[in-house]
Amino acid sequence: MAIAKGSSISRSRSPIATEIGSAIDVLVESPFRCPNCDAVTERSLFCLPTCEDEASFVRYFRACIDDGRSEKRDVKVALRTRLAHILGGGYAERLRWLSKTVREAVISRDQGRCVNCGDLGTQIDHIRGNSGDMNNLQLLCGPCHQAKTESNFVSISRASHPAAFAKRDGLLLRVYAVYPELPCDDHVSWAKISRAVRSGRHRLIRQSKDRCSGKRCPVCLAALRMTPRREYLRTHQSRMNSCGKCLSQVLAGAVCLHCAALSIWANESIAACQSCGAHGSKTQVIAA
Repeated sequence: MAIAKGSSISRSRSPIATEIGSAIDVLVESPFRCPNCDAVTERSLFCLPTCEDEASFVRYFRACIDDGRSEKRDVKVALRTRLAHILGGGYAERLRWLSKTVREAVISRDQGRCVNCGDLGTQIDHIRGNSGDMNNLQLLCGPCHQAKTESNFVSISRASHPAAFAKRDGLLLRVYAVYPELPCDDHVSWAKISRAVRSGRHRLIRQSKDRCSGKRCPVCLAALRMTPRREYLRTHQSRMNSCGKCLSQVLAGAVCLHCAALSIWANESIAACQSCGAHGSKTQVIAA
């Protein structure tokens, strides 16, 4: 398996990169979608670490093409290695993270030398798996570490590994596209987009919790007035079931389209469910 040579395509700014607001709006909408594969995700920006790795690889490769680094030998090796890890199921970088104390202990134990060839050691290698135990760590030089990594690679073809080869082709098509095909492919704007998307999703999650709290109006999130004592003694409801700000109130018999609960608040145009936090037009919240 080989990665195609760098492209000389001129990369002008794309509609996706210039219309940042539109990209943010799409990714913040509920239900939340993974920007890499469009699968539903609850809280995380990406649905799986492998999706995050794929998007990061595409952005890094496009950045290398833009500034010419993709023609350098060491960058080509790094790109090939990252792609191989993705096709093999991911690198699990977070699981392999080592503290400064552990790294220094490995360097001291191995006396700063590569355990394979004796040259100056520069990289700490996990012997097997992702365990950070000292017995599973060793100090290697760059060439020995790369040789060990590539010894675990398997050559693939369209016939022998059709799924992996299709993923490879799809990633490289995204890399060499004139414009970024997805917002997460844009190495120029993605940092700004991702921060805004995370912030927007956290805001929606907080609003959903407020709608379910019983202390705020599910439609406009205004604080609900406390029920007068006489009414509280009769109904045992601590807060009013209507909102003086947006004029919404509980609809008798209305069923939530999302959770089938009988806790729908609505005014003339907007409805919300106090059980699951669904919010939108009446047709989006109330079951027909």
